[in-house]
Amino acid sequence: MKIYLVRHGETSYNREKRAQGQIDIPLSDIGVEQAVLVGERLKDMKFDAIYSSDLSRASDTAKEIARHHDAKVVVDERLREKNFGIAEGKTREEIGWDGYLEDKLNYRFEGGESTIEHAARLTDFFDSLEHNEDDCILIVSHGGSIRHILPRLTGIDIMESHRTQYLTNNTCIYVVDYDADEEKGRLILSNDTEHLKNMKNNY
Repeated sequence: MKIYLVRHGETSYNREKRAQGQIDIPLSDIGVEQAVLVGERLKDMKFDAIYSSDLSRASDTAKEIARHHDAKVVVDERLREKNFGIAEGKTREEIGWDGYLEDKLNYRFEGGESTIEHAARLTDFFDSLEHNEDDCILIVSHGGSIRHILPRLTGIDIMESHRTQYLTNNTCIYVVDYDADEEKGRLILSNDTEHLKNMKNNY
């Protein structure tokens, strides 16, 4: 089974480097353009299913891709970004990140969830899917969610997925060739943003 992972387009919070978490921030004008371009990039693919976080920055990106396909976008709250609690909407300068940096797996901002809890939510989503081995599915989600999906699909260590080779730029594409019998996949495309190369205001 081929699994395509796409991050949502840019938002104003991305530009300002604020923790979005589960605040429903819409796509910026640049984000809308990015969504159109990734839709064009994937228009010749055949997706048997398209899943998306229910947050609008992801679901609107998914709808732009789905416009080229005969597939309905199925939204699922389990694909949401990590809940950062009281840190949401703030920059690193506005909220102390020391505790998080000391224990990225277990630290939980007040009112939020830990990395372990976030990853468990995403694992629950994948364990509920039923697809054939020759299916091709698309999942549109968030930067943190994609970095936590990759360990579930490829067997890499969850902390390894946070390192620089697993960056998640806006509307980046990851592709995993997943063997359901082995419950393990092979990463065949990583953080690809070739479709954005001609954008003037991209970052």
